[in-house]
Amino acid sequence: MNHSQLKALFDEKKEVLKENDKLRIHRTLSWFGRAEGASDDEDAAFIFCWIAFNSIYAQEKDYSDISNEKASFGDFFEKVVGHDDANILYMAIWEKFSQSIRLLMNNQYVYQPFWHFQNGVEGYEDWENRFQKSIEMANRCLVSKDTKTMLSLVFDRLYVLRNQIMHGGATWNSRVNRQQIQDGHKILEFMLPKFIEIIINHPEEDWGKPIYPVVSS
Repeated sequence: MNHSQLKALFDEKKEVLKENDKLRIHRTLSWFGRAEGASDDEDAAFIFCWIAFNSIYAQEKDYSDISNEKASFGDFFEKVVGHDDANILYMAIWEKFSQSIRLLMNNQYVYQPFWHFQNGVEGYEDWENRFQKSIEMANRCLVSKDTKTMLSLVFDRLYVLRNQIMHGGATWNSRVNRQQIQDGHKILEFMLPKFIEIIINHPEEDWGKPIYPVVSS
């Protein structure tokens, strides 16, 4: 589904949605629509897609600690995979994006311990061993078709890419990270509509309180 189709579905179903879910989806759709409008600038489109992803899953507790935020990835993915009745997320990982995902998982430049080691952070001298273990875990997930864990691993890599851009660690339109940006944008662009659709179609689920709720003055 594109932005217009998702907006139509949202308008049709919003009466049965909880207020928190309506706010979450409204915000996500706004950023996803902006990402569609930036299709000629992959860096911008990736950033807007990531903001949309933050809008769809993030909760206040995520920002007290980075480990909470990553744990929230897993909680969110467990819920959406559990409601993926048509197995679209499953098929995306093992068919549509299998090659892109393998490239991401095998790319040390979107693996945070590699950068910790490069920056002299103590305790990451074994980054290569950790990196190999993460690849092995991904391969086991591919064999066992563990969609939830595979999504967590993929988005962990994309999170590093997001940080590189948002914290000024990458050049706009750079050839150095072009493949990662292209793959990351395509994955987010495909996954986000499915996440939105699942939340709209499952109002009985507790999707949590959105980050920065609207407060009346």
